[in-house]
Amino acid sequence: MKTKILAFILKMFLVFFLLGCVNTNTITSETSSPSLPQTTSTETPTPVLQPTNFTKTPSTIIRDNLMIALASKDYGDIFLVALGTGDRQRLEISGDTVINVIGWATNGCTLFVETEKQRIFKVDIKGNILGEIADINSLNLEAAIARIRISPDEQWMALILGTGNQEFTSYEFQNLVTISSQDSKEIFKLTEDGVVNDVSWKFDSTMVAFTDKDNDNIQQIFVSSPNGSNRAQLTHLNKMSLTIRSLKWSSTGEKIAFVILDEEKQESYLGIVETRDTDNLIFINSVIGVNEFFWLPNDRIIADILPSGKDPSKLADRAIAWFDSDTGQEVERISPENLPGEVFQLPSLLANSDRIGFFSDENFYAYDTSSMQIEKGFDMFADVRYWISAPKEIEEESCKTPE
Repeated sequence: MKTKILAFILKMFLVFFLLGCVNTNTITSETSSPSLPQTTSTETPTPVLQPTNFTKTPSTIIRDNLMIALASKDYGDIFLVALGTGDRQRLEISGDTVINVIGWATNGCTLFVETEKQRIFKVDIKGNILGEIADINSLNLEAAIARIRISPDEQWMALILGTGNQEFTSYEFQNLVTISSQDSKEIFKLTEDGVVNDVSWKFDSTMVAFTDKDNDNIQQIFVSSPNGSNRAQLTHLNKMSLTIRSLKWSSTGEKIAFVILDEEKQESYLGIVETRDTDNLIFINSVIGVNEFFWLPNDRIIADILPSGKDPSKLADRAIAWFDSDTGQEVERISPENLPGEVFQLPSLLANSDRIGFFSDENFYAYDTSSMQIEKGFDMFADVRYWISAPKEIEEESCKTPE
């Protein structure tokens, strides 16, 4: 009897033991796929590290008082002006004279400037030199600089170089080169036909747009990588009398707007081409004259225009109008008779917003295209050549002034 009981106990023990092994293996197969390296009981398991994002998003603050860089017609007089108060300071750097402001850096507190000695610097708002982008004289380009454009990522510089007879706003021949900011000796020539009137960078700096001639000797819009590769033709105009005068890439990179001059009629229009569908070309021919234009954040275009049927010699006949970039239809306009001085001068965009700024009645004004409200900024104190608005958001860390 004892023998049977002992045999029964041993049999049950064996059954439970086998069942335990089966359950353990089943759980392991379900929870360890994919399998992890096993450790012995004497080792401390190595913790699994999660991927780390090393890209630090810079903290930004909103500028209390928007600032503009204002260039006087007296070359060498560059001022930084606070819009609300009119407080101003002359921008000076040691050992050279600033003659042009190329633009504001994306951090909102530094500028790219051109000096009298043909050097390009990055400076802070107090005139301290933060770095030299290029010394044009040392590059031996054998041409005059007609225009400079710094890429948004600050890694490239596009130069329109002029040769031949100097005309009112340009040279007889103008070609485009790009220069790497990492190595100013690395120069890429993007054109050879001498018809480059403007150049514009895409927001991510991966492409640059410019004018050049096609195989039929007609001026068109082309895009390419900064080093000239991946070149593509966007427009297919068919009249040699058409000249493209200005280019601006939309903030999304999906469209390029431009001014086109019909030299036979002596009239200029606005044009829009989509970068992905080059057959979709829109002409805004409800105007017969365009001085300047800009992209608004809502993908509309605002422009200083002469409407059809108006007298080009009368400043009072001009208007500021904004257009739908998908249809080319006019949305709204400001007529000079609604302004304090009944004339506007040098309209431009304010800090990536729906507001535009301009001079009228010897004062600077800001106009909100959404609310249609006008606000006085400051009294004009100089004979203005141009002005450029600083970004409203500034990067807190990069904008700290060294003690």
